Amino acid sequence: MVVGNAALIAAPFYRATLIAQAAFYGLAWFGARAEGSGTLLKIVRLTTLFSSMNAARLVGFYRWLTGRQRGAWARTARG
Repeated sequence: MVVGNAALIAAPFYRATLIAQAAFYGLAWFGARAEGSGTLLKIVRLTTLFSSMNAARLVGFYRWLTGRQRGAWARTARG
């Protein structure tokens, strides 16, 4: 999405969405580095959670696509 918005930056709508994306990722970066446990900081850390979960999904998809990781589960023994 960032690449698409950057390519279409001449249009006002896409410029605004690129700025909003940059603000969101900046907030996620801040939430990952901020210390404390206030209510506002907990809300900010939701952006960090969202960004890191999507990054992990992207890495997992890339590993699956390139054959570096298989989604195999081992069944546990039942009592």
